[in-house]
Amino acid sequence: MIVRTDSELAEMLEMMEKSRIICIDTETVDKGYPDTLLTGVALSCLEQAVYVPTGHKDEACLCPEVVVNKLKEMVSRYKGTIVMHHAAYDMKVLDLVVDGGFEFPEEQVVDTMVASWLLDTEGLHGLKSLAERYLGIEMIELKDICKTEKHTKTGDKVFRTDLIPLDVMEEYAIDDVIVPIALWEKVFEPRLKEEGLEKVYRELEIPFVFILTEMEKTGAVLNKERLEELREEMPKQLEELKQEIYSLRPSGEPFNIGSQPQLNKVLFEELGIKPIGERGKSGYFSTKKENIEKWAKDYEIARKILECRRHEKLIGTYVEGLSNRVWKDGRIRSSFRRTIKTGRISSSKPNLQNIPNAQNDIYGLRGLFTVPEDKKMIVADYSQIELRVLAHISRDDEFIRAYREGADIHSLTAQALFGLKCSVDEVKEKHPDLRAVGKTFNFGNVYGAGIKALATNAGVSEDKARRARDNYYKRFPKVKRYLDWVRQYARDNGYVKTLVGRKRHLPDAQLSGKSQDENAKIAMAERQAGNSPIQGGAADIMIVAMRNLRDRLRAEGLAEKAKFTLQVHDEIIMEVDKDVVKYVAKIAKEEMESAVKLRVPLVADMAIVDRWDEAKD
Repeated sequence: MIVRTDSELAEMLEMMEKSRIICIDTETVDKGYPDTLLTGVALSCLEQAVYVPTGHKDEACLCPEVVVNKLKEMVSRYKGTIVMHHAAYDMKVLDLVVDGGFEFPEEQVVDTMVASWLLDTEGLHGLKSLAERYLGIEMIELKDICKTEKHTKTGDKVFRTDLIPLDVMEEYAIDDVIVPIALWEKVFEPRLKEEGLEKVYRELEIPFVFILTEMEKTGAVLNKERLEELREEMPKQLEELKQEIYSLRPSGEPFNIGSQPQLNKVLFEELGIKPIGERGKSGYFSTKKENIEKWAKDYEIARKILECRRHEKLIGTYVEGLSNRVWKDGRIRSSFRRTIKTGRISSSKPNLQNIPNAQNDIYGLRGLFTVPEDKKMIVADYSQIELRVLAHISRDDEFIRAYREGADIHSLTAQALFGLKCSVDEVKEKHPDLRAVGKTFNFGNVYGAGIKALATNAGVSEDKARRARDNYYKRFPKVKRYLDWVRQYARDNGYVKTLVGRKRHLPDAQLSGKSQDENAKIAMAERQAGNSPIQGGAADIMIVAMRNLRDRLRAEGLAEKAKFTLQVHDEIIMEVDKDVVKYVAKIAKEEMESAVKLRVPLVADMAIVDRWDEAKD
């Protein structure tokens, strides 16, 4: 049914208010927040499902402000369950339409996308995929009924839902609010209870949906003047870098560094570098990153090529990418999600998770992120959170002792790897290069690196890496015992668990290994089995901390004075009123360090700055 009058809308909203469960979905022309246009709203309850058009061209539509305000009034009185699929998006869109925003009751909202992910991290979580998988329903795809165009500013694909005829949109939109209720009641709610994940879903994942929504709406202030300077400076630096690469060629002549045939000629024919592996189908040897990193130990040209590639990526992704996504209010707004396999937050349009960390930010990209003059920025950074999680879950006595006593874990590891006679406190000063190798080994365990990867990253031979790892496990025997145990657990159960009981499903760990392809999949699954509880546990801690901090800010009446703007790597970035910034930093530290109880202390470093890059150690 299409709602065409205010009285029909009122009748539907009255019906919804009496229903124990309802579903809400928005249809939009997504030009990027805050320029998203509301095309219509789909609504359903147990008795009825309707589509309310608000922005279709050449069609009779209701006023979007009137529709959303009336929906807002009903939701404020509603006592039942509100189902949405990707709730963060719909809540953000509806909030744009009405003055004063649109608040949803957190305790009543369920998100079928998040439920799907929590129950099966490896699966697809789009509504169409879930409908077919669990209900046997083949839904209409938007791409089959909608024209698209390129966004003139960002280049994103934009679905012009405003051009879809109402009789075509009706079926598509109504399915979007019927299916989520069926998924929730028939599949996800019962399974969350059966698998003991209901508490995690209700008390952690749904609150975090609301946190991400607010973070997306707030956005981060970007220094547009400095961004324009980088747009001029970095291409010049890139050209200088290319000239240096050309000069390392025997002839000194320019060539296309991005061309595999030309790179093959320069590296292997002219410079005599020994290629790795066999020729590919194209007839050329691979010049992928991993190979160039190996050549970089001996050849300056390889080091320069790596730097050139990094430079090109940063220019394309951030310098140009960010400049196209600064909105009229001077803020950049990324879309954040937790529903990826690792459980860490991902971001897109733009991807802020790949901004170099403080130690590697040689181009000053973090300096672009700032705050208004009447605010300060808090950068709250967990110290070695993944290694602390590893210490906790492995129960290794030496690891735990080091963290409890405040010893430098990378120096301790270097001492174990190389049998250094100096004290742990002296390693950093006397053997900084070996400490760097120790750091590589520590994080290699976190990410499940094999001997080849450890050798490459540490800059040592494979034999030396193998001996060093043997020494590592002699010093930290329970780390190895844990890694062996968790891989066997994955083989036996097909999944592993994080600190809060979230499951990472790893079905490939249970393959029989009857082929080379299966063996490769098993090896990957076992690496993920070792990594997921560590990386996923760190993600859990971050999310618990953000939820607790948000709740405390609300309880103390500071929610409007202190807002999350970014969460990147192990850092939380906040925009805070100057008059309360020291107090907010104090309670942020308290909440982050007490988020969960581990066998080792959690440590969070606080910096009060005007720009993100000022928080460097």
